[in-house]
Amino acid sequence: MKAAREQVARLVLAHGLDALLDDIVLVTSEIVTNAITHGSPGGVAVLLEVAVTTDSVRVSVHDYSREVPVLRGLPPDSAQSGRGLHLIDCLSKSWGAHACPRDGFAKVAWAELA
Repeated sequence: MKAAREQVARLVLAHGLDALLDDIVLVTSEIVTNAITHGSPGGVAVLLEVAVTTDSVRVSVHDYSREVPVLRGLPPDSAQSGRGLHLIDCLSKSWGAHACPRDGFAKVAWAELA
């Protein structure tokens, strides 16, 4: 997770998108965590891809599950998890997931910030 956050931060700063830094680092952390937790059997590595344009950043994570993430109601305040997609939804311009049978992966989840 730390390596993913650091790589995205380097790319964002290198492209002068400093205003997106905090949000894209948090979104990256959440989307990678979801892929590892729900889409990576036994902690098998997932694939992170980052696309940076002059005014946006798109983070994509390939994993092994065919199940597409679904935004559900917020969990109770006492819950230890269940807020990741809500953070992604609030901070991203758009996000989603779709089947992507590439190199053994089953789907890709992505989020774009601008």
